[in-house]
Amino acid sequence: MPAILTARVETITADEQNGHGACRVRFFFTCPSLRPAIPVLGVYTYMIVCKPVICQFSVALLIMTLGCKKPQQPKSERTFASTACSSLAEYFPKPNSGNGELFFGSDQAEWERNYLQHMQEPPLYACGSQFDTQPVYRFLWDRSLSKPIAVRVVVHPNGAGTLYVRELAHCCMIPPPKRGEKAQTWDEWLTLDTEKEVELSIDQTQPITTQFQTVFHHPFDPRPIGNTTDGSDWIFESRVDRRYRLRDFRNIPPESARNLGLFLVRDLAAVPIQQSEIY
Repeated sequence: MPAILTARVETITADEQNGHGACRVRFFFTCPSLRPAIPVLGVYTYMIVCKPVICQFSVALLIMTLGCKKPQQPKSERTFASTACSSLAEYFPKPNSGNGELFFGSDQAEWERNYLQHMQEPPLYACGSQFDTQPVYRFLWDRSLSKPIAVRVVVHPNGAGTLYVRELAHCCMIPPPKRGEKAQTWDEWLTLDTEKEVELSIDQTQPITTQFQTVFHHPFDPRPIGNTTDGSDWIFESRVDRRYRLRDFRNIPPESARNLGLFLVRDLAAVPIQQSEIY
């Protein structure tokens, strides 16, 4: 099925580039069967120009036919069930494995893994850790224009819990270096901005685990994924008795997922979130 390639041009001011104006072009692939347009993760082209106000660039037009791949969608009710943890050090199950999937499959799994590793967050899908005996739940909030946040709740044998919150200093791709400077590495770009622990009582912990179960059993919504080319993923995971669960809601989470995510981030973790940052 043919795909349509479009581009959006964003202007960077002269001050941001040491006196030289620049344009940033973000490319989108649009499939007729898929709405909205899906930005190609990490594909940015920067063009430095001599004039600080007018962005001048030439575009070579390449016409091609691409195979439009629909987002990964569970095929049956079996995907609601938990799956055994993996013997490999994997963060997420393989696409089409029937074990729960991220919306954009293996490419997104690699993207989220990079975030979680720089947050120093462990893989819940992998066996052989303390989570083999301790129930653990995690919410990863990945927004295309805001800093990624992960909130993990570990349940102790007495029923109380500990909440761990990690927020990165930046999101998205590494920007181009300024003139005369060296390009940053992922380790330099994805540093921790927030890292803290919060002790939870039994009365606080038990409702959280119940709300996670509600989110995992929410039916898959046939509605469109939202009218925005920028987006968000509300990703929920759990490991209980060596069994793993995963749900990813793209752009429009159900009320139960939205309420749980915001409760973990704003109320319990006390991360300041503006209304414009909720998407």
